[in-house]
Amino acid sequence: MGIEHALLPEKGLVVSGDVIIGADSHTCTHGALGAFATGMGSTDLAFAMITGGNWFKVPETIKVELVGKPAKGIYGKDIILELIRQIGVDGALYKALEFTGDGVKYLDMADRFSMLKYGNLRLGRRVEYLQLMRLH
Repeated sequence: MGIEHALLPEKGLVVSGDVIIGADSHTCTHGALGAFATGMGSTDLAFAMITGGNWFKVPETIKVELVGKPAKGIYGKDIILELIRQIGVDGALYKALEFTGDGVKYLDMADRFSMLKYGNLRLGRRVEYLQLMRLH
């Protein structure tokens, strides 16, 4: 049917507050929809499928406050690249990134997904999520 990080949102199967685990390194992308999503190894996933449960070590959180409307020509990828510049490529290793602040409301879904997809590849983070706000 497709790659889970693309298929689940397209089918409307991810909502704010969901906990999503997957074997794909892009699983964290679901944080764009306000879900807690993280990648796991195959043994942990098998355990979850067999028992219907799992356990999580709550990671340290880095709060990233987005303030104001981005300037014309600034997109989600620009924002995440600036964050990488500021904290370094291993600056979020095994941590959670929480994107919050009034600037979140100016991010469309493409920007949100770009930020989280790119961030999960470059920052070593365990989970990312965006504060949900109504999109304009």
